[in-house]
Amino acid sequence: MNFTVFILVMISAFMHAGWNFAARTVSGNGLVIWLSNCLSAVLLTVSLFFIENPFGENGLTVQSFWLVTWSGLLHIAYYRLLGLAYNRGSVSVVYPIARGMAVGLLPVILTLFGAEKLSILGTVAIGIIFSGIVTIGLSVFKENKGRAVNIPIIIGFIIICYSIVDKAGANQMNPVTYLWGMNLIYGPSQAYWMYKKYKGFFRKTIRKHFKEVTLIGIADPGCYLIILFCYTLGAASYIVAMREFSIVIASALGFILLKERYSKWHIIAIFLISSGMILMKLA
Repeated sequence: MNFTVFILVMISAFMHAGWNFAARTVSGNGLVIWLSNCLSAVLLTVSLFFIENPFGENGLTVQSFWLVTWSGLLHIAYYRLLGLAYNRGSVSVVYPIARGMAVGLLPVILTLFGAEKLSILGTVAIGIIFSGIVTIGLSVFKENKGRAVNIPIIIGFIIICYSIVDKAGANQMNPVTYLWGMNLIYGPSQAYWMYKKYKGFFRKTIRKHFKEVTLIGIADPGCYLIILFCYTLGAASYIVAMREFSIVIASALGFILLKERYSKWHIIAIFLISSGMILMKLA
């Protein structure tokens, strides 16, 4: 695998784990996540002024418009369910299952449709990473009789859908412009609902969770911009799988800083995911 892509995805993994950890510390507060997205939208809007040709040589096409629209709608569902999941479960449980679904199924889908062709070593690496995720999922399912994994599994299918859409979208227009469009759909479309639900809490939330809003607002679009850029350089199956090294980081943060309970299965899973990452670099 290209060394530049590998390093960029690793940077994205740390950023992604960081903002998910911040979201968990506020128990998936919907207003915090939405305010963070609003901050992201402002930052992305400003950045457009520094891009020479934001919509590409062909301008905004019908296809790119629908790709942005579908991605925005899928991300609305993603963030809503993510907040609900973090309100009910620990980061070391929700994060691995939700993110891990794409690792196992996305390569199969893209291969069946002929969109990507993976090497044998790359396929083995993806399999090892997925086995680590499954290890966590099965142990949690057994302990909680499925109660803690229902929502993360749904989130996983949403991630698969928007990963496919975004792979196509990143090749249609500038990644910054693409992400900017997604944020506009997610933010304004929920403004009225957020006002009705959280009326009277905006100032209090900003004062109390200013650090979390800022961290998520910067890290979330930052890490995804890296992934969108990487989509233009390599196979989505590899990139999505590599990105899940953030599972190891997020789990470690949950264990160390939030004192979340861990078992031998978590340790085994972290070992498997890390081993798969090493093979992925060689693929």
